[in-house]
Amino acid sequence: MNRAALGNMTKKILLVEDDRKMLEVMRRYLESCGFSVIFTDNGSEALLWARDSKPDIVITDVELPGLDGLALCKAIKSSPETASTPVIIISGRKTGDSDLVSGYDKGADDYLTKPFAFPVLAAKVNAVLRRYSAAGPADGKIKEQGLELDPAARTAKAGGAGAAHPQGVRPAHAAAGKKRPGAGRALSAGNGVGLRHGHL
Repeated sequence: MNRAALGNMTKKILLVEDDRKMLEVMRRYLESCGFSVIFTDNGSEALLWARDSKPDIVITDVELPGLDGLALCKAIKSSPETASTPVIIISGRKTGDSDLVSGYDKGADDYLTKPFAFPVLAAKVNAVLRRYSAAGPADGKIKEQGLELDPAARTAKAGGAGAAHPQGVRPAHAAAGKKRPGAGRALSAGNGVGLRHGHL
């Protein structure tokens, strides 16, 4: 097993494809790349899998019985439980510019038209996963060395304790001229931090 496959072993893909032969070929290839693959051939079941199994990424065909791939993508991105799950849409018929735009409007992170080379699919999966990994937690909180900083709420937690300091109000220890160990470093960590929210 190559290094890329070893790095993918903990990543779970939800694969949604109604063509059973295509589903089987894609599943085998993705597993050979080191991914764990769960699969279904319909959108309604896929939505349940997305909520219950917490996949790292969803790959779905557009044309599915019942809930199609576009509706599935929109449902995933609209639910707080699954909104941070990346979705790649694949299609062999809806390949025009307007189809791609529609897919991205529904929240898709990438759109791949058939026929495609399987290494291209794997590359797109890895690229999307890297983007989400680099973006950090969806809630925008920064967690490091026992500290949890929430820039949006202006709160900090350490060891389970939390405190909010409104802008312009200093905590008592600061007003008294006392410096808590590590406080300067923790506060400076919040300066200049750029966060990305939502799907990419």
